[in-house]
Amino acid sequence: MVCWARFVAVVGVVVVAALLSSCVVPDVGLVPVGPAVGAGGDEPAGVESGGSSVPEGAGGQADSVASGEAVGAFHFDSGTLEIGPFDPLEVYPDVFDPCQEISAEEFAAAGFKTDGVTTPLANGSALSCVLLPDQITSHMSVILAGNLITKDELALTTTLLGENVSSEVTGMFKYREDGVEQSNCVAAVSTERGHFMAFSIDGYNAYSQDDHCKNAIQTLENLARS
Repeated sequence: MVCWARFVAVVGVVVVAALLSSCVVPDVGLVPVGPAVGAGGDEPAGVESGGSSVPEGAGGQADSVASGEAVGAFHFDSGTLEIGPFDPLEVYPDVFDPCQEISAEEFAAAGFKTDGVTTPLANGSALSCVLLPDQITSHMSVILAGNLITKDELALTTTLLGENVSSEVTGMFKYREDGVEQSNCVAAVSTERGHFMAFSIDGYNAYSQDDHCKNAIQTLENLARS
């Protein structure tokens, strides 16, 4: 547990740096928000990992999204998150907070749990939390975030790797954070409350960029099914 905690801490520092490079408003400090509590209990909501390159939780989950049918929104108990364009100035400060607005039960239905703590960055224009593996069989880590950075701004600071990369979630794209030494990939969807992102990374470069892209994409797809 000590080694894993250290790994998560290292990855957390890397991710914070990456998210800060992709924020809209200069950061004034980190203020964690308390854990989300699901309707059925007080356990925080993270990710089940299998022995394969993509965590087990990112595999076959609920079949509410039919094969070949792309969803136009994420439906959570807290409300519907519509996929589509957004204006950062109009949205702020109502950026989507996946860590508090997705319940523990919904994370569990998608094969995940989280540490339940939101880390706000850049005056709250980016809100993130860590998905934790149930079993330590993989060094892949996923950070979920809502972020008000625009796609044009992302193109200036990252390498876009592909458009419309999911047959299940409309408009999903993927990119690489160039300022991070470790292999990584981010899957992102533009929504009415900012970009909803899954950032996959590992601190040991044990996985390829393709592995991380599959992991990030499947994370968002599983949440669309939950």
